[in-house]
Amino acid sequence: MATWAGDELKTMGALTRREWTLIGLVLLSLGLWVFGSEVINATAVGLLAVSLMLALHVVPWKDITRYNSAWNTLVNLATLVVMANGLTRSGFIDWFAGTMSTHLEGFSPNATVIVLVLVFYFAHYLFASLSAHTATMLPVILAVGKGIPGVPMEQLCILLVLSIGIMGCLTPYATGPGVIIYGCGYVKSKDYWRLGAIFGVIYISMLLLVGWPILAMWN
Repeated sequence: MATWAGDELKTMGALTRREWTLIGLVLLSLGLWVFGSEVINATAVGLLAVSLMLALHVVPWKDITRYNSAWNTLVNLATLVVMANGLTRSGFIDWFAGTMSTHLEGFSPNATVIVLVLVFYFAHYLFASLSAHTATMLPVILAVGKGIPGVPMEQLCILLVLSIGIMGCLTPYATGPGVIIYGCGYVKSKDYWRLGAIFGVIYISMLLLVGWPILAMWN
């Protein structure tokens, strides 16, 4: 294996100027991502690296524009992330939490848990990131549950966290890898939405009908 690797390296020859430039840009990007977060935004670092690659002739413009799947991923994910952030800035999430608290008055503790888990789970249709969804919605749902007497908060917390692991199947933009897979064009849009809804219902049903009773017995 070592001999074969050495022969292949000899065949490739010495590193070219463009390859050395690329190595330098990679190291620069890593350094800015790790140490420059207070000076420059992480997204700006990526855009800077791509711009320098073009300016220094590391890659031609046509090589960048021909990757349709990458552009699809960028446009779809960026748009949806901005929309999700807008929900928080506009006060929609706070209004939503207040409305839920009002309408859940009079519900039994178990019914409240079911409603809160379902709302948290299917609210992922509004988000393009599990991290953004969790950071935005989880504190709100927990606050609503805590304000209702008798709700088993430990079970609610565990069910909410477990649902994060299965909600990634709901939409083409539910997770970063999902956006990339969808952008490659291997799965038709209507099939992705249809199968996402079907398996999403199956997964959350199994969590509530099977996982929750087991969790209650364990507690």
